[in-house]
Order: sequence, then C-alpha cells, then structure tokens
Amino acid sequence: MELKLQSKKLKSGKHQVKFHVTTSGDEKMHGYTLVDAGTTLKKVVEEITARLLKIQRSDSYQHSHLYNVGKKQEYQSNFMVFKD
Repeated sequence: MELKLQSKKLKSGKHQVKFHVTTSGDEKMHGYTLVDAGTTLKKVVEEITARLLKIQRSDSYQHSHLYNVGKKQEYQSNFMVFKD
C-alpha cells in the first residue's frame, strides 16, 4: 500500500490531512481526516492504514455520518474516504 499525505493547518488549530492511497491491487482512493495539532505523524499513518485495511476487508463500506443525520453522535469519525 502506497500512502501520500498532505496537511493543512486550520484556524481551529487542528490539521486537515489529505491522503492518496494506491493499494497492492492498484485500487486508488483519496480521503481526508481531521487530527489534533499534537498528533504524531506515526499515529496519523497508523489510523489511516487501519481504517483502509478495515475498508478493504469489508464487502461494502458506508460513511457512518450518512446514517446518523439528526442523531447525537456517540462517536466522531473525522474520516472520509473516496474511491478514484
């Protein structure tokens, strides 16, 4: 899995991390995650990699926020991924 990252500091102090992924099967994806300023690069890469592996193992993947409109979120994802 090849992973490329770009980071942008937001006014809130958090960082928006944009990533591009090419899997071993030549599947291409891109996405975004929101991280706190103190989060290490290693932690960001581990989180992105773990989530992408989970997506690859599942038959279908849906963004959880799409099914929680109007409900109080118990868990904030801060993670979006799209297939190219």
